Amino acid sequence: MPSRHFKPFGLTLGWLLTALLLSHCAQLPPAQSPDALNVSVNQQSLRNLKQWRLQGKLGVRLPDDNGSARISWQQQETAFLIALSGPLGQGRLEIEGEPGRVELRDGEHPPTSADSPEALISQATGWNLPVSALRYWVLGIPVAGADIRTVSFREDELPEHFTQLGWQLHFKRYTEHRGLWLPSLLSATTTTPNGEEIRLTLAIHQWELAHD
Repeated sequence: MPSRHFKPFGLTLGWLLTALLLSHCAQLPPAQSPDALNVSVNQQSLRNLKQWRLQGKLGVRLPDDNGSARISWQQQETAFLIALSGPLGQGRLEIEGEPGRVELRDGEHPPTSADSPEALISQATGWNLPVSALRYWVLGIPVAGADIRTVSFREDELPEHFTQLGWQLHFKRYTEHRGLWLPSLLSATTTTPNGEEIRLTLAIHQWELAHD
């Protein structure tokens, strides 16, 4: 969908916000299996995390285009800073936010701001994407209070698939860090109102938690 107000900046913003869940597959260590994992405790511990950081590789596959970029995402309670660099970001793009304020910076244009990530996307691209849900999905947990469907689990009882807010989440690989099991490879798929499919994947190379 073409940008309403920004061109080519709006297209770049659309890439950024759509890419928050996507990466080309990266070389990852062999999958491990948790022994006697208490999944409910693992999920509750992840939901209680106040600060974390991830680094990985991102990409997005749209009906008429695709690309990739490196990502660094820092989350401190409800505040976040996401930086993209590489071909997709065409240098470095940052999106920083807290409740009531979200700002996009690319170093070449004046910062763009909105009241929420969803409003920023809608303003720039006309898309309605549940960006606020991403902070939960990257941890492998659903958004509390939102309907969840088609849930399935792996043999070790870690979540493998669920559908929420119009997105189909698939957790392909996990890694253990500081006693917690976190996604290291996940994908998401949704269909736009025009019937076009957006397929996303995120390969996470490194997790850092608040107590690291």
